[in-house]
Amino acid sequence: MKKTLANVLVLAGFAAIAGTAAADSGNISFQGEITQSACSIGGGQQGANMVVPMGSISTNMFNGVGSKAGDGTDFTIALLGCDTDVSENASISFRPGAGSVINNRLLSLENGSGATGVAVALVAEDGTAINVGGTATTYTLVKGTNNFNFKAYYEATAADIKAGKANARAVFEVTYS
Repeated sequence: MKKTLANVLVLAGFAAIAGTAAADSGNISFQGEITQSACSIGGGQQGANMVVPMGSISTNMFNGVGSKAGDGTDFTIALLGCDTDVSENASISFRPGAGSVINNRLLSLENGSGATGVAVALVAEDGTAINVGGTATTYTLVKGTNNFNFKAYYEATAADIKAGKANARAVFEVTYS
């Protein structure tokens, strides 16, 4: 009995050692940049690398070229920790991240996206249309956090709209003065 108990304890000890000897590992990549600018761009849904969910819009929501569907989707670019002693103004411009500019102001859908006859229109908080690929709009900064609000709409670019994925990408750039 003692010999059996001793063997069980020895085997249990080897099993415990064997269980701790095997391990998995992985890598973590921390990426960023230290800059000397008036503000930092917010992260996540209010800054760099955001996703704006445009929803599912039926083709019958459009009533001709130039018509916009729905109320638009809000998005915000947040500038954090702004120091107005460094810069008093921020200028924000947009350009295509994929695709091209349509009618000197609209963001085309990504190539092979699926839907046709529509593009993405951007407007500032006050309703002013933003010309994608055009000149930047200048905003006065306040010390601390500055939130710049925009809306995105689907806009008809053709009388015949075909259903499908309707993804677009834009790059925004902030310059300080």
